[in-house]
Amino acid sequence: MNVIRITVAHGHYPAAAFISFSGEHRKVKAKACGIEHHHARKLAASNNSNPQRAVGRPHRFLTSIQHASSLPNNSFFACAMPKAKVKAPEFASNSTRVTKLSTMTVSSEYSQALAQIAALPDVTPLGSGKVRDLFRVGSDALLLVASDRVSAFDEVLPTPIPGKGEVLTKITVFWLDFLGVPNHLISTDPCTYGYGLDAFADVLAGRSMLCKRAEVIPIECVARGHLVGSGWAEYQATGAVCGVALPEGLQLADRLPNPIFTPAYKAPMGEHDENITFARMVELVGEDTANALRDLTLDLYTRAAAHCEQRGIILADTKFEFGLLDGQIILIDEVCTPDSSRFWPADGYEPGRDQASFDKQVVRDWVKDHGTTDPLPEALVAQVQARYAEAYGRLTAPA
Repeated sequence: MNVIRITVAHGHYPAAAFISFSGEHRKVKAKACGIEHHHARKLAASNNSNPQRAVGRPHRFLTSIQHASSLPNNSFFACAMPKAKVKAPEFASNSTRVTKLSTMTVSSEYSQALAQIAALPDVTPLGSGKVRDLFRVGSDALLLVASDRVSAFDEVLPTPIPGKGEVLTKITVFWLDFLGVPNHLISTDPCTYGYGLDAFADVLAGRSMLCKRAEVIPIECVARGHLVGSGWAEYQATGAVCGVALPEGLQLADRLPNPIFTPAYKAPMGEHDENITFARMVELVGEDTANALRDLTLDLYTRAAAHCEQRGIILADTKFEFGLLDGQIILIDEVCTPDSSRFWPADGYEPGRDQASFDKQVVRDWVKDHGTTDPLPEALVAQVQARYAEAYGRLTAPA
């Protein structure tokens, strides 16, 4: 099933709508819900010869979707919109624009189930990220569903990795239990979710989490134990990473003298996250919160890296995300997965070169040569499946 994914940029106020085509595929209705404010807004979309034109009106959104007439009935796609809290005149601003239009292939069963879930009376779709689909459940819970989508360089690729969502969810649940810090998890059993979600247990089982709603802190908290990726590039240019000075003469993939904390600002949907200094982080979230997040991030990374080392894996770097619930910082989103971390086999580690990995680095390498629109080869899909499965097996095996 083809799925249209549209990302609309409008200042710093992204929200999301889940839309199903109906009738002649020329008009659709949806609810647009902000992450913090959940006032429904009806939208409409009409087919037009120009797929890049988007015109906003106070309670109406017109966008041109060239593919619409060829899509089957009830095709499911995600559309990022201005938050509902944005005033109508702003919503109508010409600055609203389509910034990304791409197609991806997903399981028909999965996409149809999510469309039906979105229609449940007490379930509200909040957004569709590169991998996860997010719903508000009742008044105080969130449903996170990990799809099999795979991304590279902030682009969703056209080929899913079967079973990937289940592996990511199982690894996250393992780490939430192992690390033992306050977190957002309520349950992973769809039969306990309530609100009619048990009817979709076959699709949700293994790849979903019911979670507490928290106020998301807009900082990606990155811990680095090795010099690689954007950190390596920045070090070559400046001798530092996110303002943290490092010794001279380090090589690619070298182990750092001590793990470092390198925050990134979580940009609005459709834009790239921005690496920032700790001083800038203090400006954004306050000194007390910044210090607490840094200390917690480095503690979690140190303990996770030690566990990985016992399993023959190097946790080169990883990112954590946090939220506030009743004034307390809690761990949210995915934790130390192959999507959010770099995992290297310890027995093949050699500084000064790129490392073999258990993460999606092989996908990034392939995309560098082929772009983000070509389907992934079957052999590469199988290779990624095997690497994710091996990472899960090693991480969760008894000592």
